[in-house]
Amino acid sequence: MSTIPEQFPDDHPNIRHIYNCHNDFRMEMFEGRGVVQQFLHLPRESKYIYWVMTDDLDVLQHAFMVHLITVNILRTYPHVICMDSTYKTNRYGMSFFEIVGVTPTNQNFLVGYVFMRGECTDSYRWVLQRLRELIGFDKEPSVFLSDRELGLCAALREVLPRTSHLLYRWHINKNMWRLR
Repeated sequence: MSTIPEQFPDDHPNIRHIYNCHNDFRMEMFEGRGVVQQFLHLPRESKYIYWVMTDDLDVLQHAFMVHLITVNILRTYPHVICMDSTYKTNRYGMSFFEIVGVTPTNQNFLVGYVFMRGECTDSYRWVLQRLRELIGFDKEPSVFLSDRELGLCAALREVLPRTSHLLYRWHINKNMWRLR
């Protein structure tokens, strides 16, 4: 902001001008694509499988992405799946939901990630149905690990009823500490 008056003494920009120029530059860089198109540009070019759900106004509600290599690992080792989300920490105010698998040699691998507009049973159901498609309908994970998100618990019972649901020890310890 301080260098602009030095280079352009006749202009008197404010911070809104800077934001507008930055936005114009981004639109040029993304060739006029909107937020959803920007979001999906890289997955399309980088061998990702993705699902997108929008509402009636074409506003992004959920976006699930997984790399093709990860799909093969997941189908080989679908036994233990861990899930957790951050709460609206990105610029779009969406929850970032991460899905991680565990191999028999105790190695973690990223299954995929989801941006979700809301953390309700319907949202989690949509995510778990996409995960079910990835794993295959002939297999079901043995164990799901997560926090005690009630919407996720309800969706797990519906979509993967034979899968045991366990809670993260960290969350249990945190809750026990509160009771003391």
